Amino acid sequence: MTHRTALLALLLAGCAQLTPISVARELREAQSAFSEAAAAENALALEQPGPAGAAAASASTGYAVAARIAAELRAARRPALEREGLYCPTVTLEALALWRLGRGEAACALARAEPLCLAPDAAARDRVLLVALPGLVAVDEADALTRDGERDYAAVHGRVSEAREQLRAAGRLASDRSLATYLVMSELAALAAWRQALFDEGLDPAQQAAARTELDAARDELMARYRALACASGNREFAARSLDYWNALFGSSETCRP
Repeated sequence: MTHRTALLALLLAGCAQLTPISVARELREAQSAFSEAAAAENALALEQPGPAGAAAASASTGYAVAARIAAELRAARRPALEREGLYCPTVTLEALALWRLGRGEAACALARAEPLCLAPDAAARDRVLLVALPGLVAVDEADALTRDGERDYAAVHGRVSEAREQLRAAGRLASDRSLATYLVMSELAALAAWRQALFDEGLDPAQQAAARTELDAARDELMARYRALACASGNREFAARSLDYWNALFGSSETCRP
């Protein structure tokens, strides 16, 4: 999840800065808990100094607090949230917190249960993230399948394909560059799981060669898209660091060309 959780926290920040009313204050508390959890998770992924167990516990606790506050707000303060245009941001925050807690099915069920937040006239950020959610869950499922000791190429490839289809559907709705960048990063994470599945001992050499050719084509297309988005962000330090990460993972050589 390196870089992705930090960017996700930034995408969620700020939507409750619109008004000082109590529901906005409570939503900001949930957003702060989510941001702190994302920071802890990112530190764990980057292996920054500190006890790994403490970082994992901090992340889990933060996401649980965010999910609880958002759920309580939805249950008790829906009219006030709707008046202030904060209902769908609350749904999105709760769903994403559930996802990070490993409760992907519950997260997707919540998104499906709120069709108004998926409608064309819903706030773009919330709609895009909720449409992307099943794809984000599928990325994690594909990754988990590569870590169970017996890599099943067909199973991983199936989840990766589902993830990419859903993430691209969300991407077609994303006009914001930060959202588009996040979705491409998530698709790259799906390709990383696909790459690990190539080590499935059940693949014969011809199957493995064909799979590698397919993966390489997908990688090249996606890395070029990511380079264009990252390098246009105006944050050269972030672009360089993130490109270094993905280049090292995939053996690519994308840079922000002068």
